[in-house]
Amino acid sequence: MLPTRKKNRTVAEKSFAAGVLAETIKVLGVAVDPFVDHLLPALTHVLREEHGEVRSNAVFALGVLAASGDTAVFVHYPTILQALSTAFVSEKEPLVLDNICAALCRMIMANPAGVPFDKVVPVIIMCLPLREDMEENITVFKCISQLYAGNCSVIISNLSQLIHIIAQVIGMEAIAKEAQETIVLLLRNIAEQHAEELHRSVVTLPVELATRLQTAIS
Repeated sequence: MLPTRKKNRTVAEKSFAAGVLAETIKVLGVAVDPFVDHLLPALTHVLREEHGEVRSNAVFALGVLAASGDTAVFVHYPTILQALSTAFVSEKEPLVLDNICAALCRMIMANPAGVPFDKVVPVIIMCLPLREDMEENITVFKCISQLYAGNCSVIISNLSQLIHIIAQVIGMEAIAKEAQETIVLLLRNIAEQHAEELHRSVVTLPVELATRLQTAIS
């Protein structure tokens, strides 16, 4: 089913195939369930591709698959998490790392009960701020906002680091308006509920970044 598994394909063809597959899965939604057992091994195979662009699209497709399906996908969460974990450990390409981060976030939002927060959330934080795929900021910060609203202990214990990350991305022109609004709302919630932690973090920031935060809160 995946042309990306054929060795004679060009990098562009492999990347295109993985991208089209991801978009197709999005459209199918839960109707993808009957195809999960075929798609999952194909996509995890492509994670070992030589070219970063192909790996990136395969990770994106895997994250979309994990988020689009239902029970048929959820039972495979341990396999998907293991595949993403293995890819994360060896990956050097910023674009692929951005997509691994977003894939993990999609999994949390789709099926939080299937994801061990204590192991996965630190990896997400470690990947931030995103370096190349700015479009995925909306996915990532929606997930973090959901975790924060649910009083996730891993998020709360890493608030200082999260505030430093927010300071680096808030107001960036490369980040879409919807993502910026999500980030600002998250920051304001932190300011209201964890004012002392915010103050301790802000005083350690360079003046420019501290000013960004204060401007967004006011």
